[in-house]
Amino acid sequence: MNKQLLFVFATFLCGMLSYGQTFESNGINYTVTDAVAKTVEVAVNADYTGDAVIPATVIDNRVTYQVTGIGVGAFRDCRGLTSVSIANSVISIGSTAFSNCTGITSLDIPNSITSIEAAVFSGCRSLTSISVPDSVTSIGNSAFNQCVSLTSLDIPDSVTSIGPAAFRSCTLLTSITIPDSVTDIADLVFSNCVSLTSINLPDSVTGIGGSVFRGCAGLTSIVIPDSVPSIGIRTFFGCTNLTSIRIPDSVINIGNYAFAGCIRLTSVTVAHASPLVIDSNVFDNVNTAGAILNVPAGSASAYRTADVWKDFGTVLHTEELQKNAEAFNMFPIPNNGILNIKSRAYDAFQIINQYGQEVKRFEVTPGVTTKLNTGFLSDGVYYVKAVQAQGIGAKKLIVKR
Repeated sequence: MNKQLLFVFATFLCGMLSYGQTFESNGINYTVTDAVAKTVEVAVNADYTGDAVIPATVIDNRVTYQVTGIGVGAFRDCRGLTSVSIANSVISIGSTAFSNCTGITSLDIPNSITSIEAAVFSGCRSLTSISVPDSVTSIGNSAFNQCVSLTSLDIPDSVTSIGPAAFRSCTLLTSITIPDSVTDIADLVFSNCVSLTSINLPDSVTGIGGSVFRGCAGLTSIVIPDSVPSIGIRTFFGCTNLTSIRIPDSVINIGNYAFAGCIRLTSVTVAHASPLVIDSNVFDNVNTAGAILNVPAGSASAYRTADVWKDFGTVLHTEELQKNAEAFNMFPIPNNGILNIKSRAYDAFQIINQYGQEVKRFEVTPGVTTKLNTGFLSDGVYYVKAVQAQGIGAKKLIVKR
């Protein structure tokens, strides 16, 4: 019995002495995390240059260790690091592990990883592509912040949470698809992604945080799903090319400055029968007098007297305008010269400007495509409707040359 106790004590003592021990293998530093289980993680490697190969196992003093992690800040600020290969034995990558590694251009994350921690790739300015496996369930705060060369990223369906500022200032990111598994878009996630032109928000999203799309100058339109109850502070602040927005009736709160600085916003559609109470700064620096507000049938008068909403130059009934719109077709939209229009039954049409004024009336032959030269129209938003429809059957015409 004494020999067994002695053996256990010796093993324990050996493990205690080995825990935290750091050694080098093939130019990379490792720290022992469990001497009994014989596991290690990549330690801090200041000023590492060249290619880094993280193997499944390493040997020190004739002891074989399994590499299970890459520690916090392991290669942080290693601007001479050019590529990284990570074995599937690695189950964790610590925060800031590769932050400011400006020489890395691509990286494959092994499918043993379940979480991308905070700022792991922040400041990897040369990173153009990265593969995120479907084992990952969360993307941490600032994970890809300032990855200015990253053009696209596929987020797998396994991801359920995306942390604040995860993709902030990814200035070449043009598109991204958020899977149905994500329920919340945290603060600043896509702020200053100036090349982002489109994004798909799934119906699973129940919250859009503050400044999420702030400074996304390339964003022209976005559909807010009916599942969202609130729009955060400065969510679309400074989206200078955003031309239209639809606010579903699920939204009960719009944060301050939510659409401030959206200088090209010309169309806002709201699904609320009663106007939401919002702060006067929600549309700060937006030419609401020159914009169209589309509202549910029967609610136009309420919006025309409600604070902030009454500042819109034109208030139209959404349902009335769209009803029977299928009775005619027109293309191309946007239009830059010739508009093709084909009507099933109507033979007289009119073009209405943003202020509800008729600018032209023309006739067509039902069943025959008519070509209309729109050269007389200035760039902007108009509505085309059948005269006989008495306020219904309208379609939006965007003229852009």
